[in-house]
Amino acid sequence: MTASPPAPNGAGTAAAPWQTVFQVVPHRAIAKAPRLPDARTVSSTEWWRSSPDSATTLRATLGALVGPMASSGNGVERWTAGGSSVELHSAGGVLTQVIARVDVRKLDPRFGAALLGFLRSAQSVLVRSDGRVVEPTVGAFSAALRSDPAWAFANDPAVEIAAELREDDG
Repeated sequence: MTASPPAPNGAGTAAAPWQTVFQVVPHRAIAKAPRLPDARTVSSTEWWRSSPDSATTLRATLGALVGPMASSGNGVERWTAGGSSVELHSAGGVLTQVIARVDVRKLDPRFGAALLGFLRSAQSVLVRSDGRVVEPTVGAFSAALRSDPAWAFANDPAVEIAAELREDDG
């Protein structure tokens, strides 16, 4: 069972083992990346820092697609739908990261559609914690979810827990 790293600066919560975690990354930022990012780079890069005016636009888009903001505090604004969420992370009032957490136990097609619409509107891609870049299409999104360890955990948790126990014994 592989949990994704916690949000930067401890601002968010660590992912549950049944959540696939993605960074929302602007196309222009991923185009400038010299190579496919590793897990540490994905979670620590402030992908949105150079877009100071985008926070207002992103808030409005999330409000329209996902619904009202669920919570705000400690530099994190969160929109939720069931066990899934989109978070805007800020430091010093400047947007630094946008994180999407998708609960794969019971996929919510409305949340998935809203997330893909948000990505298109924000001219962004998803980058999974292992560096996999996911274009905002149903096929790519579905494949990224099904190939993540969270999917295996949600569909057969006993196998995943047994594997982790074997790792701990070794």
